[in-house]
Amino acid sequence: MPPNHNYTTVRKYGNANPPGKTPLFSYGKKSLGGRRTLGGKFVCPVRNEAGADETNRAGAATGSPSSSRYSQEDRPEDEEIDERLRHIDPKMVELIRSEIMDRFTPLTWDDIAGLDYAKTIIQEAVVWPILRPDIFTGLRRPPRGILLFGPPGTGKTLIGKCIASQSKSTFFSISASSLMSLSKYGNANPPGKTPLFSYGKKSLGGRRTLGGKFVCPVRNEAGADETNRAGAATGSPSSSRYSQEDRPEDEEIDERLRHIDPKMVELIRSEIMDRFTPLTWDDIAGLDYAKTIIQEAVVWPILRPDIFTGLRRPPRGILLFGPPGTGKTLIGKCIASQSKSTFFSISASSLTSKWIGDGEKMVRALFAVASVHQPAVVFIDEIDSLLCQRSETEHESSRRLKTEFLVQLDGAATAEDERILIVGATNRPQELDEAARRRLVKRLYIPLPELPARVQILSRLLGSEKNSLSSAEISEIGQLTDGFSGADMKVLCHEASMGPIRSIPFDQLGQIGKDDVRPVCYEDFKAALGRVRASVSPNDLTQYVKWDRLYGSGASS
Repeated sequence: MPPNHNYTTVRKYGNANPPGKTPLFSYGKKSLGGRRTLGGKFVCPVRNEAGADETNRAGAATGSPSSSRYSQEDRPEDEEIDERLRHIDPKMVELIRSEIMDRFTPLTWDDIAGLDYAKTIIQEAVVWPILRPDIFTGLRRPPRGILLFGPPGTGKTLIGKCIASQSKSTFFSISASSLMSLSKYGNANPPGKTPLFSYGKKSLGGRRTLGGKFVCPVRNEAGADETNRAGAATGSPSSSRYSQEDRPEDEEIDERLRHIDPKMVELIRSEIMDRFTPLTWDDIAGLDYAKTIIQEAVVWPILRPDIFTGLRRPPRGILLFGPPGTGKTLIGKCIASQSKSTFFSISASSLTSKWIGDGEKMVRALFAVASVHQPAVVFIDEIDSLLCQRSETEHESSRRLKTEFLVQLDGAATAEDERILIVGATNRPQELDEAARRRLVKRLYIPLPELPARVQILSRLLGSEKNSLSSAEISEIGQLTDGFSGADMKVLCHEASMGPIRSIPFDQLGQIGKDDVRPVCYEDFKAALGRVRASVSPNDLTQYVKWDRLYGSGASS
């Protein structure tokens, strides 16, 4: 090409090429925006829907679904379309697949200099659980995500590629710009369908529709340029994009929902957990006082509303406070299970929105949906972040949201006979607004488990794991874990269950049988106690006891 010809001239006449073929990046230089087709060919990201003169400069974001130009000739004839992708725009599927790196990139841990501790932890916590899922079950179940942090240029990306290589996994390299580009051009999809999280990855904000499908939270009411960043709060009712195709044909709209935005109803229903989760009070170790109070003040009034009337009318809200990891969420689920109620799990982020007025509408919609599905238990985790103390410097939208929630909580907008219970949980009760504290009549302190409860937790966690511990050894471990929360006990058991795995050389772990892994023994717990520490400080416990004596039920006295 003569030097006075720039690439724009070539792009202008790119339509002369066969469909999906443009010459400038025909060698697949991905650094300049080239994309890989299903057949493995690289093509140039050309966007010409707006006309032949539309150009896309090298190095620019190629987030449009049309930027990956391809034709049906590029698709293998014998390739079958996965059922999960049938309703997804093929161009967006192609764009995402272009992000997939070679799933068999030849990388080994020896290619990474140093970082011996990180490599050891990653192999035992991530790689081998993927390769040997038959061994890593129960307490050894691997985490769903890991975070690599540190200064730039230290090998974090290389470690990610090595994890994929060593675990024989497909490697997706995703950036914030690619996520925003997908949402920017989300209108190219059928209503409510965006492909990135079509496999149900809710961790980045995906929502579940009535039919059980997961869709990406795309907000485009303000225009096609509006994007929603992954991991940000997706409280806008428009973040759950859906169509009438997702709604069962025989579903009738309840009269109480006639004046509620259907998108808000859909978003709230996506928060509903299994209303028949099989939980009993025996599944909660210890906490006898709290369980007794909850049964007589909450569960039985829901089951027998004919008896609990007048002065016996149950409170509309209760507050569970105490250190983290003590079972507050589990108690909320157990209340719903034992009272045969629908369980709503709500967080502050799901009720807040950047759109003025949407937060109050969401609260009203929440109580309307709960009224339809009553008896209902609305569990609000970290309720202090939603109903914290009001101040003069507080934003007006936040103040209105709190006011609306307090009105609904007080029952001013609901009928007297409705069976809706609000269960708030917090680790910081001192930050709760006074008006909210007054409306949450029952305030129960959920303390750290005592010795009998810790022994019970250990016995239950080890019940599903092959072990050689005697009752005396389990009791001794319970004594050594004074100050541990229930979550700390689970972390301790997980760490101890990795002892038998660590005793096997890595080069033999691929061939060893599941039954050949030795049982968990007392020495594994002794070693684990050297790595796991209590997560609650004595000073924090003192603050909880002080608040309980002032405003709680006085169970800590």
